[in-house]
Order: sequence, then structure tokens, then C-alpha cells
Amino acid sequence: MGAENLGRMQTVRVRVLVPQAGFLVSASAPGVSAAMGGGLIPAMIDAGIQKSRQKDLVAQAAPTLDKLLEVDVRREFTDVAARELQQFPFKVAKLDATPLVPVAREHEATLKELGTSDGYLAIVMHYDFDMKTRIFSTRSQVNLWQAGATARTYFAPIMYRGRPVEPGTDLPAAIREQARESASHTLKLALLGMKGMPPPATSTQFELSKDSPPLVLQGDVVGKETGRVFVRHVNGALFSIPN
Repeated sequence: MGAENLGRMQTVRVRVLVPQAGFLVSASAPGVSAAMGGGLIPAMIDAGIQKSRQKDLVAQAAPTLDKLLEVDVRREFTDVAARELQQFPFKVAKLDATPLVPVAREHEATLKELGTSDGYLAIVMHYDFDMKTRIFSTRSQVNLWQAGATARTYFAPIMYRGRPVEPGTDLPAAIREQARESASHTLKLALLGMKGMPPPATSTQFELSKDSPPLVLQGDVVGKETGRVFVRHVNGALFSIPN
């Protein structure tokens, strides 16, 4: 996008879209169908096993989910986003948070209402808490439109991965803190991306998980904060991960 193009916008309407009402748990399918070459009966077996796993997982997760009911991730994320937006080179005309993703005609109407130096910024955020690793993470899509254009001026997927929450820690307080940090880092990375970043000088591997096989991220460092590093993946996605 570039700093010059970004500077042409004087006022921007911001919408934070968080479709989730709370934390969810899920169980992966066991893969019987694929192992047996597909077909109706193996698929039915898969469905039955997955349903049983789901019930067990929900029962195991119930105490944790009860604690997480205290956390309003949408509010925490939006409150910090409002503060971080003050660092952008435009004035926020309106900021609202909603669980509803606008239908096409509503989105088109929003773009038509923009003045010649206006913009529309939509941040779609999803979040989860991995019961096994006890890691909170968010996945956001940052979209920016300028007046007179139906195509996005800027788009970036931005991911935040928190540190594991140790057993015995105040879980709601820890998740609130990480939700606020994820909002701060999402907006900081979005601003870096909008201003434009130079081509990567080097590419490094970053280990996101120690699962087998481990989840490895390939990219270059674009920024740092205490205990964390900002990474641009080779495909352009932006990450905030523990250092």
C-alpha cells in the first residue's frame, strides 16, 4: 500500500467483527474412512467415533470453559484496538464491534457512503484456546478500502500465538491479558504492512509447536517487543509469536 497512499485518507470507519460468542472445543475425525478407502460405512464409523470423542472432550473441557465464560474477548480486543488506532495517520470517524459479518449489500452501502478522503477498515477476528497446549491464539483478517474503489487497498492475515498458560494460573486473567496483547500486536503489524515493508533480507525458521511433526514457520523478522518477535511469513502473512 505504502505510506503515501495511506496518508491520503483523513477519516476511516473501523469495524471489528468477532463472529464467536465464546470459546469452542472440537474433536478431529479419526480417519477410518480414509484408511479404508472411503465409502458410506467407514464414513459412518468415523462419524460415530467423532461424536463419542466430542462428548468426552466437552465433558473434559467443561471446567475450563466455565472459567472462560468470564472473558469477553471481543470487548478486550476492541478496547485495545481503539487505543492502537490512535497511532495510525488518520482519524477514526467511527468504531464499532459486532458479531455479525455484513452481507454484500450492506458492505456495498458502506463503501458508497465514504467521502473522497475516507476509508473503511474491517478486522475479522477468530480466537481459540487449545486445551492440550493451553495456548491462546487469534487469527485476524485486516481489510482496508478507500473511497471510490470496490477492491481492497490492503489485505493481510495476521496471527497471534500466546505463551502456554501454566496450570494453577488465574486462567481468565491470563486470557484477558493475552487478548489485549493480541489486539495491540494485530494493529501494530497491520500498520507496518500498510506503510510497506522492504523485501526480506534473510529467511529464518521459527518453531510454533513441538508436536510431531513440529509446526515450523518460515519467514523474516519485521519487529520485536519484550519476549516476542514479529514475523512475516514467506506467503505474506504476519505473525506475533513468543521469542
